[in-house]
Amino acid sequence: MKRNLLTITLMCLFTVAMAQENRFSLNGGYVFANLEDVDIEATGWRILGLYEFNPGASSFSHGFA
Repeated sequence: MKRNLLTITLMCLFTVAMAQENRFSLNGGYVFANLEDVDIEATGWRILGLYEFNPGASSFSHGFA
């Protein structure tokens, strides 16, 4: 698991370092959730991906997560 996390981290750093106007990033972690009055547990791993497009190096960017 540690090797996989290190590999993903290095790939994300390389991807961000190569970006000039567009950016793709991955975030992840372990979520602790204490929900009341429900039967399911929301604690677990999460991985988030974000893509940003910045046309013409302007001050406005858009994308999706």
